[in-house]
Amino acid sequence: PFVVIVLRPRSEIKLKLMEYNNEADPLIGGAIGRVVIPKWHSPFTMALLLSRFFHAIGIYLSYEVLKIAPLLQFLFVVKLCCALLYVILQKPISSGRPIEKIEWYKITLHAVILVLLQWLYLIGMRLCGPLRTILVFENSDVVVLTVLSAVYSFNLRSKKLGVYLFVLALFSLLFFDNDDAINSNIESSDEQHNTILRYIVQSLSWIGLSDHKGGIVLLFIVLCMSIAHDSVLRKSAVEIGGAKRMNALVTAMEAAIISPLVLIQYLLNTVGSSWFTANFTYLFVIVLSTYVGSYYIKAIVTARSSAQFVAFISPLASFISALIVAYIWALPGLAFLPVRSATASSKDHAFSAGVILSVVCFSLATRMLLRSEALQQRNVKGQLIGFSEGGLPLYNAGMANNSSKRSFTSVMRNSIYQILGQSHTRRIFFYLCLNLAFTAVELLYGVLTNSLGLISDGFHMLFDSTALVIGLYAALVAKWKSTKSFSFGFGRVEVLSGFLNGIFLVVIAIFIFMEAIHRLIDPPEVRSERLVLVSFLGLLVNMVGIFSLRHSHFEAHGHSHDSNMHGVFLHVLADTLGSVGVIVSSLLIQTFGWLIADPICSLLISILIFMSVLPLLRQSISVLLLRVPFGHEQKLSNLLKQVLSVNGVISYQNPQFWRHSSDTIAGTLHVRAKMSANEQSIITRIHAIFKDLGIKYFTVQVEKDTYYKQISSPYNGSTG
Repeated sequence: PFVVIVLRPRSEIKLKLMEYNNEADPLIGGAIGRVVIPKWHSPFTMALLLSRFFHAIGIYLSYEVLKIAPLLQFLFVVKLCCALLYVILQKPISSGRPIEKIEWYKITLHAVILVLLQWLYLIGMRLCGPLRTILVFENSDVVVLTVLSAVYSFNLRSKKLGVYLFVLALFSLLFFDNDDAINSNIESSDEQHNTILRYIVQSLSWIGLSDHKGGIVLLFIVLCMSIAHDSVLRKSAVEIGGAKRMNALVTAMEAAIISPLVLIQYLLNTVGSSWFTANFTYLFVIVLSTYVGSYYIKAIVTARSSAQFVAFISPLASFISALIVAYIWALPGLAFLPVRSATASSKDHAFSAGVILSVVCFSLATRMLLRSEALQQRNVKGQLIGFSEGGLPLYNAGMANNSSKRSFTSVMRNSIYQILGQSHTRRIFFYLCLNLAFTAVELLYGVLTNSLGLISDGFHMLFDSTALVIGLYAALVAKWKSTKSFSFGFGRVEVLSGFLNGIFLVVIAIFIFMEAIHRLIDPPEVRSERLVLVSFLGLLVNMVGIFSLRHSHFEAHGHSHDSNMHGVFLHVLADTLGSVGVIVSSLLIQTFGWLIADPICSLLISILIFMSVLPLLRQSISVLLLRVPFGHEQKLSNLLKQVLSVNGVISYQNPQFWRHSSDTIAGTLHVRAKMSANEQSIITRIHAIFKDLGIKYFTVQVEKDTYYKQISSPYNGSTG
């Protein structure tokens, strides 16, 4: 937003938030005016989030219905219902000027293209499932165009990482997503559709791609074609008389184009129509949630906010909704639904590590690419942001309003310089690099040898690295300067990081303890052939971490210094204990065949982890709860007695002292003084008394009898 100061008669200054109104977009219709960007809890944002959730449900229902319904008949019914609703709501024929012959030709051409794209889209959905369909197809057009334009050049440095993350998300779906469910689900009541699917699957197998990977590639191609077609459709919509009118006419034309093909199928008796009556309710939900409702809600929210806001919120909400619906859809309790009863399976396009990784990468890429695109547009020229009350156009000043913005590469470079400039953060950074390198080698070797144990241990070390990342980031943030909003600075971030790492370790210890008890009762067979080698290598890496972080660990025990480093050290210590336990138990199992050695070692490890983390939790909780610093209680009591000996002091009250961060103590004290006492002299003497305590933030409030008389007055010093 931009703040425009408008001088009015009577010297009244009015602040107005002016911003480019996307109602000028031909896809929405309208004129330029004032726009209010909705907050996260606004009704418009909530409506958009709910529409994305129901849109995901509609896609899942479409996938289930397509298992038993002919593709062309399904597409015809959906388009016909949508056309009826659009025609009733928009009245495209009666409202507006008459449509010319050449315009009907353009409408027909757009309808033919959209029918082809929808047909390919549904085939891609059948190949890779609804979850992966949403992840690929719901990406913003701005993001996809930015990625495609990056093939020629990177106009902004911050765009590089976004492009890399987007490509990584696609690669994770293609190469790290083990989804083989489609092999048993391509059967359909539509013989023609079934034959097409078989041809596609065979063609994909010839080039070395599985069917679900081919579906992802097909969906991405359809997405690119749809974006290109939408850009042409926008221009045609301006000539026709608006995006909504164009949408209603094109949808009706799509139904008209598909109808002859459906009629031929019906007359030749190649397929039946019994699926329609059995799934009428689901079709109604699909039409409202996936097509009509989603279209209108997105148009309304875009009209009331910025297009960039919707371009970010809509894909992110779709990704999260897809994960939630996928989890719900896999529950056995949904098998009672008629649409699920025939094909209900929790393994039908289920979750995988590649799916989770792609969701994270798509979300981060969307955020970074939209931000870089906005900065690039502002760098080129000023933008129209609205009109003044006198009707004059208002433009922004381009990059003048973003002089403080820096690219992601610049921020990362400065952050690395700060990390390497301090000894404790430098130790964490080097150990993190070593840990990630070992993790990468372990994952690569596990993939090449098809060893599930190595892959599992690699992901375990990858998740353990998150503790190091949190600790490193906390150590960096703790050095930031104070701001107006955070006037005490960010030193307590280190305490919060230590607390989070402590809680994480407690959870790990509890899970290990519970699993060890279960295995102690019923010891399973343990294959320890490769565990010794992997655990020994992991032990070497963890020993490097212990020796590199031991100095900060001893400081943490010395005087409550740096909870963040203490938490990181305990994480490394827990991994070391785990490696030692695995080595010992594996040797005992190989030598003596003692299967009970594994749960016993796990019990001891969980107890040691839990006992070692208790001091960290006690220390961090005391800081977060503003407790009097440990070891200072008696000293504070003696210093407060000295306050009473200061000349002019009658008494004191509200003594409050707490540790703000690992190296900062703060305090406040109210002192009641005589009427003849000198306030500045009292404050100076009290500060001198508490100087040895090392208090950084210390406030002394001197109060006299006049103050107590004023606050006890019924008027409290107020006027009128």
